[in-house]
Amino acid sequence: MQNYYNGANTYKKIKSPTLLGKLFGKNERTIRRELHRGKVEHLNTHLETIIEYNAEYAQAAAEDNYSH
Repeated sequence: MQNYYNGANTYKKIKSPTLLGKLFGKNERTIRRELHRGKVEHLNTHLETIIEYNAEYAQAAAEDNYSH
């Protein structure tokens, strides 16, 4: 999902949770929660703040939430 959401590695950028849910066979709400868990801020080369989805960050956040 990371490549689609961020438009990386020649994947078409898809920001819609509805379309991502259909693509991966998941409920739109599940996709929304995952995106919320994994959004991180980065500075690009122009020193502009951008928000991207990071699957590793989302996984770590999920594991942290479930361990409590």
